[in-house]
Amino acid sequence: MAQQEPDSAGNHYVTCSDGTRIRCRLLLGGPKGDGHLDPRARTAICLHGIGEDLSFWEEGVFRTEALPDNFSGFEASMPLVSGAEATQKPCDQVRRAKFARALAKRVNVVLVDQRGFGQSDRPRTLAPLQDENIVLLTSWKVQDVASFTAAAKAELNCARKAGAAAHSISLCGGRALIRSVFRDTAVLAPRMQGMHMASLGALAPEQRLEALLNLELAYVQQPVLDKAHEQNLFAGFASPAADHTAQKAGLGILDVVLVCHRLQGGGMASLEEPLGSGLSLSVSSDGQEALALGQFADLAGALTYLRHLQGWVDGNEANSGWQILSVQIHGRNAVLKELSSQTSLPKKLQVYQMYPLSYEDADATDRTATIDDFVSDVEQVRLYTGAPTATIVGHSMGAAVALQYAIRFPQRVERLCLSAAAPRVGPAAYENWMRMASTYQAWNPNVIRSTVAVVNVPDDAIRAMPAPTLLINAKDDQLTPLIGSEMIKSNLKTTLLYVPEYGGHSNLVKNDSSMERLTHFMISDGAMMFVTDVLLDEQLLSKWNLPGDKAFVRYYNCGRGLAEIERLERRARLLRWSSGDHQEEKHTIEADKAKVLRSLDLPSDKEETPRDRLMAEMMRVLGRMSAPARQAVDNSGVWWRDDGAAHVLPDKRKHSVDAWGRRRGGSKQGNCFVYRWDLTCMPALLQRGGLASGQASSLGSDFFACWWCGGPPAAHEDLGQANKEELAAHWHLLEPKKELDVSC
Repeated sequence: MAQQEPDSAGNHYVTCSDGTRIRCRLLLGGPKGDGHLDPRARTAICLHGIGEDLSFWEEGVFRTEALPDNFSGFEASMPLVSGAEATQKPCDQVRRAKFARALAKRVNVVLVDQRGFGQSDRPRTLAPLQDENIVLLTSWKVQDVASFTAAAKAELNCARKAGAAAHSISLCGGRALIRSVFRDTAVLAPRMQGMHMASLGALAPEQRLEALLNLELAYVQQPVLDKAHEQNLFAGFASPAADHTAQKAGLGILDVVLVCHRLQGGGMASLEEPLGSGLSLSVSSDGQEALALGQFADLAGALTYLRHLQGWVDGNEANSGWQILSVQIHGRNAVLKELSSQTSLPKKLQVYQMYPLSYEDADATDRTATIDDFVSDVEQVRLYTGAPTATIVGHSMGAAVALQYAIRFPQRVERLCLSAAAPRVGPAAYENWMRMASTYQAWNPNVIRSTVAVVNVPDDAIRAMPAPTLLINAKDDQLTPLIGSEMIKSNLKTTLLYVPEYGGHSNLVKNDSSMERLTHFMISDGAMMFVTDVLLDEQLLSKWNLPGDKAFVRYYNCGRGLAEIERLERRARLLRWSSGDHQEEKHTIEADKAKVLRSLDLPSDKEETPRDRLMAEMMRVLGRMSAPARQAVDNSGVWWRDDGAAHVLPDKRKHSVDAWGRRRGGSKQGNCFVYRWDLTCMPALLQRGGLASGQASSLGSDFFACWWCGGPPAAHEDLGQANKEELAAHWHLLEPKKELDVSC
């Protein structure tokens, strides 16, 4: 897939398999700062949650300036958990900005507006509105754009509280039309009308427009109409209810072009003839007024329809008794520009521009995007970047999408980071989501139903994921409690769970440590992705110019190389104990070690191991550093070493059992999280659960070294004698009378 030039705002648009256009933008313009991808850098794809867009990452997580007052990330308007004020620390904006800039220079961080959010396209309506759907049309007089925006937002919030599932806004001169779609007939009840109008009346004067002209019921299907008349539910509306008598296609609120004819006259029979594709017709209960609505994917279809109905009315005006009162066309700005070039437009045409508020929330169509749609979009974005693999970062709903992507495209995921994630959502959790979403955030419940509600990832599918994974979940997260991340962690082989004390659902925005932990994971080399690189922090944050100290930079790069050498040594130790001939893989490991040395301009030496060669070089440059650099190194310890905490034991315990039946924990000396030992290719005699005197010396100490750090059992914490159950699980005890095979 060919990459396009970014637009003036740095946006890239990716066209997906179904034609949906997805907006993407590189963090801070990417490694080169010009909005272009750097083919030499690794790629990360960041997915936001429901109710957000790519500004969640740009203005929130990886911000370089103060958090905007109008930041729309989730929990912006939610109250803090009791006691959270005491634990929450103010963000260090300067520190956060330095991490963000370092990340942008090293990684192609692709921020994505998922479909239905921000400036990405929304799914198109594939089905007509159902019998239980109605549309309320509210007319407003507009004084200025600022007051209209404030009032429109307030109006839409009121509509949502009353059960609105979708909305659309159009402007024409000083008049605005706000359409709200309801899927529950309860909205017609007087108490719901009263609540809606009372809420509007209670708004502060500066949030209201000069006049609310009228509220009219614009579109109701026949079954709803019958029910409404029986219960006298239309009292209080300025206009009579529209009786939907015929329909050939549904009404899509957010299609590219919406056309509306208002007619006056009489006689239903004469109106049957003009019904055509894309037309929906409603007639008032007294039969004297009609509303013809058409939805179209492009301007050409809309104009054809306009001329068709205009011609029919002109040719049958004398016989039918119908006259056109007004013709409205509603479209986005690009459509209206195209319209200006047209000639012979219909009479009495009123041009309405779709207002941006129509698109800032979740989709307002009958069809909403599914998890499969979101997952396919991520793959299209990856293909667009040209990266063979990518780090996938997801927050909240984006974490659900990222998890599903890693399951569907495991070979394409280099690393995976899930913030506020859960493998499944039960009925209680779903109700909690719906309650909070409707109370605090302007979300379309349809998106929650089609994403959050369907999250149910089997444990086996998670276990099969090979990608190293970082999980981040705050203790005080109300929406996605910590248990969700713990469930995912319990099924992964290589994963680290980071649990900040505070930050809630948006802890990446509110807690600096969460953002820094994520940044380390995204920036670091493969051997150090789970390491907190303290010397990287020193380079970013120190008041001294450490990156300008050549000896320090040399020491740092050698340490990164040493981390890779230790990773290769762990692979070699595992090969020694596994069955089969691994000569080819062993040669590959040795070649990779030599490659590390060459990358640092260090020659291989048969008399010196790669580890010793690197250590010698680090010691050589240590004495040439400036005093601040030397102090930073002295305080860093074994900063490059992965302690193995992310590589869990099969039984999830934090201790193992050595050959003498002693529990062994971690090693501070070797910076090792837990003693690891594999008996699969040890002499069968040792598998009985005991070791005779002198056998250890005959086998050699290497047989009992921890395969993670290479240290002996005695270098690891002694946690006491193992119990019988642990010995049985660890040693795979044989029958006492069974003949023993002492061969490997």
